[in-house]
Order: sequence, then C-alpha cells, then structure tokens
Amino acid sequence: MVPAFSIYYPTSTSQAAVTPSLVALLPSAPTIRSRIATAVEQTMKMRPCFNVKHFRTRTESMFTWAKEEDGRGAAGTSANNANAKADLARSIFFPTTCAQTPVTPGPRPAPTLSFFASVSVAYALGVLVCKENETTSDIDTQKAGVASKNPRLEDNRATSSQKAAAWNKYSASGLFALSRQAMTAFEMVHTYDLDAVITYLLQIIYLLHDSRSRVAHFLYPLLGKVIHIGQMMGLSTDPDEFPGKYNLFEAEQRRRIWWDIYYYDVFVSDAIGQAPSIQDGTFTTKLPADVDEEQFGLPSTSLPLPLPRRAGGDPTEVGFAYFIQKCRFVLVPLYTLF
Repeated sequence: MVPAFSIYYPTSTSQAAVTPSLVALLPSAPTIRSRIATAVEQTMKMRPCFNVKHFRTRTESMFTWAKEEDGRGAAGTSANNANAKADLARSIFFPTTCAQTPVTPGPRPAPTLSFFASVSVAYALGVLVCKENETTSDIDTQKAGVASKNPRLEDNRATSSQKAAAWNKYSASGLFALSRQAMTAFEMVHTYDLDAVITYLLQIIYLLHDSRSRVAHFLYPLLGKVIHIGQMMGLSTDPDEFPGKYNLFEAEQRRRIWWDIYYYDVFVSDAIGQAPSIQDGTFTTKLPADVDEEQFGLPSTSLPLPLPRRAGGDPTEVGFAYFIQKCRFVLVPLYTLF
C-alpha cells in the first residue's frame, strides 16, 4: 500500500525529500482534490488546529511545484542535448569566445516532507468522509425509493454503485499509511516543525474517525509522542513570552496546536482510564482567539472579528467558538463533574 522507500531519495546521495513521483501518489484531479478538501474543511470546523484556507493554498502550491518539476525535468533533457551541440559548435568556430550564461529565475522551494505527510493524512480523512457521505446518501435514496415504490429504484442503485466505484481507487488507509511512511523518512534527517505536529494530530483524528483504531495500543502512544514533541518545541509556553519571535498568525497557530494537543490528551486518557499526561499549571499558552478564518492569514496584523452567527446552533457555523468552549470544558477537573 506504500511505495518503495527509494522514492524519497531523488539521487543516491541526497537526503529524504518530496519528489514529483511522491506527489503523484495523491489524488491529482482538481475536482477530486476540491471535493476532498471540502470534506476536510467541514470536518476540521469542529477541531480547527490550523487555518484551512492557508492549508489549501499551500497544498495547491505543492501540486503546482510537482508539475513544474516534471516539466523542468522533461525540458532539461532536451536542453542538455541542445546545449551540448551548441558548445561543440562554439568550440569549433569561436574557440576564444566565452559565452555568458543567462540568469534565469530559480525554481520555487520544494515542499517539506512534514507538510506532504500532513496533506496525505488530511486527504485520507477527506476520502473517508466522502465515502461515508456517499454511503449515507445512497441509503437515503434507497429508503426514499422503497417508500415511494419508485420503479427506477434499480437505476438508483446502479448509479450508487458507479459512484462507489469512482472512489475505490482512492484508499483512505493507503493515504494514511503514506503519511506514516513520509514521517518516518522525515524524522531521519529533519527537525520537528509545526507541520509535523499537525500531521500527528490529523493522524489521531483519522484514527478516532476510522472507528477501527486500537486506542490503547496505537493511538495513546502516538498522543504521548506528540505531547513530548510539542513541549520540546515550546508550544506549552505562550508566544507572547517571546517578544518579536512570532508574527500574529504564527502565534495563533502555535496556540491552536497546543490546545488541540491538550484537548486530545484529556479526551483519550479519560477514554482508556489513564491520567492526562499534561498536568495543570505546567503550561502558560493562552486560549486561541475566535476569528474570521477567511480573513485571517500570514499578512494579518490584527485579529479579524468572527462573522455574526445566527441563532439555532448550526454546527457548520460555530467554528472556533465551539473549539474554545471544548478547551474551557477540559480545563475543569473531570471529578468535579460527577
């Protein structure tokens, strides 16, 4: 379900890195990517540990980079052959002339392995949600057909089968395994960054959503790992205690990630009857702010106020307000609730 490990090494002497061949393993059709990204965005509204708009922009940039690298590789082969002939002609007819090499713009920076791993597991979660939504939709369609004695019920079932077949080539478990493999390659030579922590959080969300995870055997140790990485990276200390080190967007990102770690520490530990690993009073990170996600980004110099929400409790509208309330809830000692 995962590629040979050599795919992470463009040459025999290089370090592990993202390659166009690696990106090609992800769903590539723009319409499919958009559908998966929408499913991820809807899922992350209840647990927004990162800015989804910024994440989608970076994801599309990664696919653009892979396409440019493929084109550059194909053009490079032809260019090398042409340059060899030109150099030979120059050496014959103009032996004393030194031709100047034109300066061309450099390629855009390659994406990091940790970010590729985060996209892989985000897509795994998105595919899982898309398949669940289609299954639910198919069941509703069949129920409606039975209730109305629709003579075209068999046609509806055939359409449902075709939809399911279209998704069969996208394996949620395969994308999840690809994310784990990419993080293995990343950890060999790279230092942990925020993308690495986000990857582990998304893996935790995937395992909880998949409903087949072995919490005590796999998920709980993974949670312990991300807790220690977060503490090592200083996420347990509020960014305001490091004046000038982080911009507003980075500071909020670090707060979101830490509080997501804290939330899952309490949630998973309580589920298996263990005490949380993060003790009260051992961190100073403030709660993240409730903002308008569409207006918040790297250039922001102030926190954009959240959009007014309608009454009625629509879960698609709550966003950070719901997440912050969850964080406040887990701050209350569990024994006081009984």
